[in-house]
Amino acid sequence: PMIVCCKERVGNERRLRLAEGSAQGFHCVIVDDLVQTGGTLRNCKNLLKGEGATGVSAFITHAVFPNAAWKNFIDDGWDSVYVTDSIPETAKDLTGKDPF
Repeated sequence: PMIVCCKERVGNERRLRLAEGSAQGFHCVIVDDLVQTGGTLRNCKNLLKGEGATGVSAFITHAVFPNAAWKNFIDDGWDSVYVTDSIPETAKDLTGKDPF
């Protein structure tokens, strides 16, 4: 099954909602093309868990993570976070670190 999570910005506020599908009883994998601080991704994870997901992982194509923002993912309730090596410095920094 596929779940669609939508982000809406109202002023400075960011709101997430499930536009379709149900997370209840599923391990969900979030796919994101570009992540900087990871705020939206982490909020989406929390929304999915709140909707009954049994686990949440992420796949990130371009993990920019300025100022070591990847540290926001440590001990944050992720099952796994996968990144490509499109940004080699980031991929090297994440090697051996949980949940990456």
